[in-house]
Amino acid sequence: MLVGLLGCRHSSLPLKYLGLPLGAKFKEVSIWNPILEKMERRLACWKWLYISKGGRVTLIKSTLTSLPTYFLSILLVPGKVANHMEKLQRDFLWSGMNGDSKFHLVKWAKVCKPMQVGGLGIKRLRSFNTALLGKWLWSYALETNTLWKRVIEAKYGNIWGGWCMKKVTSPYDVSLWRFIRSGWVNFPKLLWYDVGDGTRVKFWKHVWCGNCSLKEAFLELYSLSRARDSSVAKVMGWSGGQLYWNFHFRHSPQDWEEESFDRFMDIVYSLKVLGAGPDKVCWKLTRSRGFEVSSFYLSFYPPSISFPWRLVWQSKVSPRVAFFSWSTSLG
Repeated sequence: MLVGLLGCRHSSLPLKYLGLPLGAKFKEVSIWNPILEKMERRLACWKWLYISKGGRVTLIKSTLTSLPTYFLSILLVPGKVANHMEKLQRDFLWSGMNGDSKFHLVKWAKVCKPMQVGGLGIKRLRSFNTALLGKWLWSYALETNTLWKRVIEAKYGNIWGGWCMKKVTSPYDVSLWRFIRSGWVNFPKLLWYDVGDGTRVKFWKHVWCGNCSLKEAFLELYSLSRARDSSVAKVMGWSGGQLYWNFHFRHSPQDWEEESFDRFMDIVYSLKVLGAGPDKVCWKLTRSRGFEVSSFYLSFYPPSISFPWRLVWQSKVSPRVAFFSWSTSLG
């Protein structure tokens, strides 16, 4: 009756909504089948073409990695699916004409590293999945009164300051949010806090004054503090319109601590603090532009070796020659 009245179709779960399977089991591998089929169709078209290794790298980055991006930004990719997708990419990169199997000259883990550290810059799907889902952590910290945040907040509660939901521990909770929340372990290291009234920023433990927390920069002074968990608001005071700080140390600095104490004072008093308005969160890696998936992804691969990637990839040579130079440089 309602179908005729509203002029809509009658259907049942699971069904597609905005391209996603609504009502399907969260870890169901079959919901990724359309993506896998698209990848295999593309590969079938390319298999009979003569494409150099450099050209294959370009196709993997532009097409094979981009096909699952929408799903990866909303769903947790099962390990089986990620392995299948990466095998398709891996075999395409190293196969010969007509798809003949060839020896893989470089480990896939090395291939997937950023160019700056000696890889080809092909994204590792599970790391890329984590980086894409990281935008939900950022949105949770940034937004204040959106409906989706209020639902999550009501279900799980917030950590101190309200920057993130509490850790999801129940085995019956939504696995996606459990996975997203697990990324918070490393996420705060990439955040910088812009102090307003200071009620949501911890004086010693949050990064708001310099490039690291005051606890990390002045561990010996932190050990002397009586207010290790205090907010900036509790340590901050005003007198006659002038800012001052109540550090609450257990005793005055000793002679060997004075140099460290002087540096500490210079840093704290050099920062202009308004003492009013809401505290804000900033993305440390690109502070002027906010959160970026690409910079979050690159943070998983800190520079460990010196690799002449500009000489290899930014020289005025064909992709085939660049790929040969890269493979030979790795021995």
